[in-house]
Amino acid sequence: MRELAARAWQRDLVLFSDFMDLNELNILRMISGREYGVRILTSGGCENAERQMAAFVPEALFSCQDGVTAGTGAGQREETHQELHFPVSCLHIRPQTPKFAEKLSHRDYLGAILGTGIERCKTGDIIMDDGSAWLFCCDTVAGYIAEELTSVRNTAVTVSRESSLPPDVRRAEKEITGTVSSLRPDLVAALAFGKSRSAVSGMIAEGSMMINGKCVTSCGYHLKNGDIISMRGLGKMRFNSALGETKKGKISVSVSRYL
Repeated sequence: MRELAARAWQRDLVLFSDFMDLNELNILRMISGREYGVRILTSGGCENAERQMAAFVPEALFSCQDGVTAGTGAGQREETHQELHFPVSCLHIRPQTPKFAEKLSHRDYLGAILGTGIERCKTGDIIMDDGSAWLFCCDTVAGYIAEELTSVRNTAVTVSRESSLPPDVRRAEKEITGTVSSLRPDLVAALAFGKSRSAVSGMIAEGSMMINGKCVTSCGYHLKNGDIISMRGLGKMRFNSALGETKKGKISVSVSRYL
C-alpha cells in the first residue's frame, strides 16, 4: 500500500489496489496518505461493501467537490469520492432455469468463481438475491468470469454485466434484539447466534472470532456501533447499537445477523 501511494505521487496519476478484506482495510487505515502527497479513497462497488479496493489519488488531482463524504477512523480521514471511477464491474449470476435449479448458497457461488482460476483479491462482495448472486470484481477479470463461469455445482448459470446493483437488492440479514449485561463480544455473539456464553467464550479463546477482520482472543473488547463479528462455523453479524438500559440494569441491543 505504501508503495502504491508513493508511485501515485511520483507518476502523478491515480493507482488502484486489488480488493481487500476487513483486516487489510484496517492496516490501510494506519497509513497516512498525506505523508505521500495522496488521498486514499475506498470503494467496493456498492453501499456498505465489506471487501473494497483503494484508490491513491495525488493531491494535485484531488478536488473537494460535491460527492465527497468523510468520516473519522483510526487516526485518518476516510473519504469516498463519488465522481472517481473505480475499476469495479458488477456481474449478475443466475440459473438458466430457476425452476429446476439447486438451492445455491454464497459458498457455492464463491467456490465456482474461484474454480475458474480467479484469485480472491480480484473479487469483492457477493450479494445473494433470491437464488441468484451479484458479484463485484475487477474490470480486468469481468469478461473472463462471464465467459468461463457456466455452472455452479450442477446448475447451469448465465452471467451478465450490469451497470450497478439494483436499489431493491440488499444483503440478506435478520435483525435481532435482546438484552446483555455488557457490550462484551462473547455476550453479544451468543445472543446473535443463539449459543451459550460459555460456548462462545471457548470459541473466542480458540481464535474463532474476528472483529472487523482482526482475530480477537479476549472477551475484554468493548463493541462499537457498526463492528462486524465473524465466528468460524457460526457465521457473521453486525453490532448495530445499544438501545438503552432496562430497569434491571441490562443493556438492550440491536444486532443484524447475515443470512
